[in-house]
Amino acid sequence: MTNSQLDQFYTIVRSDKALQDRLRIQVNLATVCRLAVQLGLEYGYSFTTKEVEATIYNQTQPWDTSRVFDTKTSSSQKNLN
Repeated sequence: MTNSQLDQFYTIVRSDKALQDRLRIQVNLATVCRLAVQLGLEYGYSFTTKEVEATIYNQTQPWDTSRVFDTKTSSSQKNLN
């Protein structure tokens, strides 16, 4: 099941390089999810870290976790596009 608020926030992230950069510097999935929830709240959206994680793992959105952070080096050098 998708969360329309999460979908709407993702649309904002895709068009905002500053948000992409803030998410990109996170070193693991847990911190990406927590920051996504925090940023979503700042923009008036409500979703949980579990929803963000499920979205990434289930690919209910075209989110590619390798673009959020590099799982091989635990650094975040990839682009979120």
